[in-house]
Amino acid sequence: MVQQIDLTHIDEYYKMTASDLPEVMRHFMELLFQYCYTCRFFSHQHGFYDTDSSSLMRGPMEWVKFASGFSHGVCLTEMGLSLNIHLKTSCLISPSVDELSKLVTLIAGGRDPSQFGPGDIVAANKIIRGLKIYTTHTGRKTCYTIKGLTVQKPNEHKFTKKTKDQDEGQIVSIQEYFLEKYKVRVQNYPLVSTVGKEQFIPLELCRMVDKQFLNNSKIQADANIPNELLRVSTHKPLIYFDKLSKISNQIPSLSPELMSEFKTDFFTKPIRFTGRVLDTPRQMNAQRMEPFFRSIPKTPWAFVSLDINFNKPDVENIVSELVTTAKRYKLDLSNCRNKIVTPVNPGNLAQVDLIFAKIKTEIPDLKLLFVALPQCAGMYNMVKFCGDQKYGFATQCLNSMKAKQRGRGYLDNVLLKVNGKIGGQNSIIDASEWKKLPFDHAKTMVCGIDVNHPGQTERIESSIAAVVGSYDDLFTLYTASICSQTKRCDEEITCLEPMITELLDAYHQRNKFYPQTLAVFRDGVSDGQFQYAEKEIKQIRTAFRKKVPKGKIIFIVVQKGHRTRFVLSKPSGPNDRPVYNVPSGTVVDHTIVDPSQHMFFLNSHFSQLGTSRPMKYVILENDFDKKIFNNDALQKFVFYLCHNCTRFRGGAIALPTPVRYADLCAYRAKIHVEAQIEKLCMPRGQIIQGDYEKKLIDRLNELVKIHQSLKRVLYYA
Repeated sequence: MVQQIDLTHIDEYYKMTASDLPEVMRHFMELLFQYCYTCRFFSHQHGFYDTDSSSLMRGPMEWVKFASGFSHGVCLTEMGLSLNIHLKTSCLISPSVDELSKLVTLIAGGRDPSQFGPGDIVAANKIIRGLKIYTTHTGRKTCYTIKGLTVQKPNEHKFTKKTKDQDEGQIVSIQEYFLEKYKVRVQNYPLVSTVGKEQFIPLELCRMVDKQFLNNSKIQADANIPNELLRVSTHKPLIYFDKLSKISNQIPSLSPELMSEFKTDFFTKPIRFTGRVLDTPRQMNAQRMEPFFRSIPKTPWAFVSLDINFNKPDVENIVSELVTTAKRYKLDLSNCRNKIVTPVNPGNLAQVDLIFAKIKTEIPDLKLLFVALPQCAGMYNMVKFCGDQKYGFATQCLNSMKAKQRGRGYLDNVLLKVNGKIGGQNSIIDASEWKKLPFDHAKTMVCGIDVNHPGQTERIESSIAAVVGSYDDLFTLYTASICSQTKRCDEEITCLEPMITELLDAYHQRNKFYPQTLAVFRDGVSDGQFQYAEKEIKQIRTAFRKKVPKGKIIFIVVQKGHRTRFVLSKPSGPNDRPVYNVPSGTVVDHTIVDPSQHMFFLNSHFSQLGTSRPMKYVILENDFDKKIFNNDALQKFVFYLCHNCTRFRGGAIALPTPVRYADLCAYRAKIHVEAQIEKLCMPRGQIIQGDYEKKLIDRLNELVKIHQSLKRVLYYA
């Protein structure tokens, strides 16, 4: 069926003869522009990229290239429909790498695939799993999706080949089969297994499909890639808006016939409007070199190096420097119980468990363990599983190379996280600032909610939801609740009621009373998913009403994935160093907001690099009298909560601290599950092969449980 729509609604909206615009009109305009873009740009996911080989930028490795592009969206605003364009840069496999054997060789640093060990195969599979390949040895082009390299070679993997004369068939190796059937002598390389009806193909016969982009998990597989990607995609405001203008000026000429057919035109210059700047709250101990507001005295801790290249003198040196640096912040690290160097074989990560068990036996009251890690796939995950879940002490991992070359400020940043992990508070907002807001901050719990969804090529088969909740009156101390649920197409959390109940009980255990106000910040919900948020609000209300029948709820959706950016029309700062980024606390609640929603944009942080991205806040529930807890009060409340993140001092971060913590917590839970899957040697998908969905959820919820001793500290910081 084809839907017919009446575009005169748009004209009526602009003439103000209609008060609203059907959602289908916005979707139609997005499709119209998307069609125009594909005349010039390559479409990938929600972005459009210039993939011409002359336009690609060199990546940190030979097999990586960067493509510049943009994403777009048509939004309803107070001034009508607006086209929002945001610059994007993404990674793709270099067009020069046209063979899979060449790709895996480059990933392994030039090592020949015949010499690959288990570690090389794991590293290669992180990149190649899910990529598209094709073969032509059969006389026709056949496409496949890669499942991964196997440890078996062509002469080792055998199967039963059906024959006409023998009912039982003939057992042959891959090597024998290809020689007999295709007259191909295959190399002694690992075999390539494919998705779907599994086949095993000799590596050298696999060719790469062109224009394959890397997803986020592949980008994160090598630290050099995201670092370089950040560098090439960071643009100062004037450069950013200049690039946007060049793109917007191209759009009318991409498909002039289509634009004319639908009588479409748009103003290509950025919109000018006026914003407000909120007053910065008074903070205590917020400057970088000030002592921490509160720390835990004489915390028992130890240091272990799992890297053979981070030896005993290196450990002695860094431990001494840690103690000295911590004194500046009035963090007492004098109680170091042991300094250990015990290298771990990358092929035997079970050693990590044995090492941690021995440390726990020797130091039963251990609260904190610093761990120097080599570059090894999976070792970080195993360390976090052992510390967070099995033995119950906080761990602070250090990249051994960076720790050895540590520059100015390296240990200072490490100690920010350490103080949060052992239950300290780095900085606070003065209580007098909270008292100016129209609610009792001493009887309020603030929650952050996020969901970590598995990618198509990841071993985790289910979504992990995390909710963090404050339990002090200054919103600096948080406890967490984690839950697994089956992978869903939508964003809804189905297990939210028991999670909220768990946090409320933790609040009551600490304070001896339940909060009267519950302020919830939900990350990851788009405009088209508000119906799922409404279902979550019902779950939250049910849990809260059981504990506090007359309590009040505030539910705010925090959106990062929009395309709105702010820049000053007249720069601030000195003439020789003009500043175009908006100041911290810039809020906009008119002109560019959707008139059908209660929303605002807040640029809480100040960006030294690149172009500032404000957060979009949509208030879906507010039980308070709107005249008392009005828009101004809500904006201040949100802005204040962007302070006091344990990872940062010197101002506000880009989004509310509980949202940031929920994001970190959900990601950490994913790491815990990955470590245990690796430890149990589970192949991808095995944990979901139970008979019932309940068996899956019960199993995964065991895998995400945190040790009781860490539940009230920021172990995920």
